[in-house]
Amino acid sequence: MPETQVSVLSGARAVPLHGGLAIPSPCYASAMEISLGSRIRRVDSQFVDSELDGELVFMNVQDGEVFGLREAALRAWKLIDEDGDWTPVEGVVASLCEEFEVDAATCLKDLAVLLDDLSSVGLAEVAP
Repeated sequence: MPETQVSVLSGARAVPLHGGLAIPSPCYASAMEISLGSRIRRVDSQFVDSELDGELVFMNVQDGEVFGLREAALRAWKLIDEDGDWTPVEGVVASLCEEFEVDAATCLKDLAVLLDDLSSVGLAEVAP
């Protein structure tokens, strides 16, 4: 699968272990609504994970499906509190904007796509 960088945050998509992880632009239409006032948290789920060559790989222990995060998406994941406490989206966006030199509107839009993906597979939860 050829890789195409469309979004600042490459999201969690079901792919072969070393496949491409770019989000195609049509995903923006289905991304959840979030704002700087939203909060996110990790969900204790049926996944095991391991970091390999700068990519965090998750495997669903029930069905063997594999997901991966890298670059900005991996950094966003690491900014979400590990203990399951709620993390303000505003802080995640501010950190990502500074680290990746992107404007807040673009970052928030890309983060919405990532959080939509993480929520749909059961890795994160978003509160308005």
